[in-house]
Amino acid sequence: MNKKLVLGLALFSLTSFGVLTACSKKESVKPEPKEIIVATNANSKPNTYMEDNKLTGYDVELARAVFKELPEYKLKFQVIDFNSVLSGIDNGRFQMAANALSWTPERAEKYNYSLPLSKSATSVAVKPDLQVKSLNDLAGKTTEVLSGVQVATMLENWNKENPDKAMNLKYMDASYPLASYVADVDISFLVRKKKTKTYNRKSIKPW
Repeated sequence: MNKKLVLGLALFSLTSFGVLTACSKKESVKPEPKEIIVATNANSKPNTYMEDNKLTGYDVELARAVFKELPEYKLKFQVIDFNSVLSGIDNGRFQMAANALSWTPERAEKYNYSLPLSKSATSVAVKPDLQVKSLNDLAGKTTEVLSGVQVATMLENWNKENPDKAMNLKYMDASYPLASYVADVDISFLVRKKKTKTYNRKSIKPW
């Protein structure tokens, strides 16, 4: 199965990218750099976000640093809704994604990940009057999730495996809410990924 490149919780491997055929000595005109379009939703701080109308973030700047060393390629970012990031890679619209994408066995079957950028732990934000020690305590409670993200998949699997302790999942079209959002809307809890460790890209060899 052909795999496509994904930057998400991963460090690029320079060998993952093919190298354009070298020009023969007789050619006087260099070939145009091959354009690599990177999909991102620009709303997953600190990995990808807008600042002063400029796209930035750890994943974004890492991609720029890698491709700065690859003159054979021309890097272009395309800001798009998260739900379309991976589907855009599937249909060939984009060649890469830079969006704090978590590793899953299912995704690894389709995409090439590079080395890890960070490690994250899953945390739950709840209303002050709700005492929670395990997912069992969230049975029948309501939360909002973004379709396709790892947290949504985790809760969907929990509901399938524990139908008597299922949670109510409301699917959002917008970006994933902040933890403080729980206090302002009619949901009981929010599951978030909390970054526990960030790797220094300079200390990791890409191969």
